[in-house]
Amino acid sequence: MSLTDASPAETEQPRYHVHRAVVVARTQLAPRFVRITLGGPGLRAFRTSGAAAKTKLLLPAEPGAELVLPHIDEDLRFVYPEGARPAITRTYTVRDHRPESGEVDIDFAIHPNGPAALWAATAQPGSVIGLSDGSGQRPPTASDVLFVGDPSSLPAIETLVESLGTDTSSRIVLLGHGPDDEVPRAASLAGTTCRWVHAPHGVGTGEVLVSAVRDELARRSAEHVWAAGESSSLKLLRRYLRTQAGYARDASPVVGYWRQTMATDEFEGNLFARVREAMTAGTALTPQDVDEMSVDE
Repeated sequence: MSLTDASPAETEQPRYHVHRAVVVARTQLAPRFVRITLGGPGLRAFRTSGAAAKTKLLLPAEPGAELVLPHIDEDLRFVYPEGARPAITRTYTVRDHRPESGEVDIDFAIHPNGPAALWAATAQPGSVIGLSDGSGQRPPTASDVLFVGDPSSLPAIETLVESLGTDTSSRIVLLGHGPDDEVPRAASLAGTTCRWVHAPHGVGTGEVLVSAVRDELARRSAEHVWAAGESSSLKLLRRYLRTQAGYARDASPVVGYWRQTMATDEFEGNLFARVREAMTAGTALTPQDVDEMSVDE
């Protein structure tokens, strides 16, 4: 398990590539949310598939160090030149890809921890980063969808909403710590209601999120609920959706992007280890299986 849940390439050439990307613009969307627009000759061959495509960002091994980019082998592993220090990698959603101009938008929630957020907080035109090709998912096909998340999942939610058919109704519930976490909705989401709820630091975010979702479903039921964000909060929400609310597994997918009490490397490392263990044991995993494992502990 390395880049995506896609199968290894069937030819001698890797299916995915890493591209050199240059910051061409930054847009402050909210006090703690910034959009970095990437471009440059290295992104002309960049490609994505599916909705809410995930990409690997590759950062220098340490601030000020030269960025060394790997190639991706047939097993979707990063391979670096001998002696090179591996880049720091983080997974982000491609908010927008404009192939005609070779530009990509990545939205970042800014916080004091984490190399990607720290990089985005100071990135300026001319800053260089690595970007892998992205792979996404099929948007929900239900007639009424409730999206649930936090600032980390907002880019994925926005792109999924934009990919829905015109006959699908959608709503969004987002959890933040306070008003500074709120992000104005994208212009393309003008017809979608978006409700923010707050859980101050130290308050049980899972309980707040469940209460908000329960209230939203009481106002109007939803055929499908899609949730992503901080994994411990989602664990409580998943339990509510699958028991009290009565949603089937395939109508209430959840995916944990991060964990409040765990460093990102440890969180992703634990998940990848569990996925590898399951695959080694001969267990066939679907993309949702992997997503659900990100919420389990």
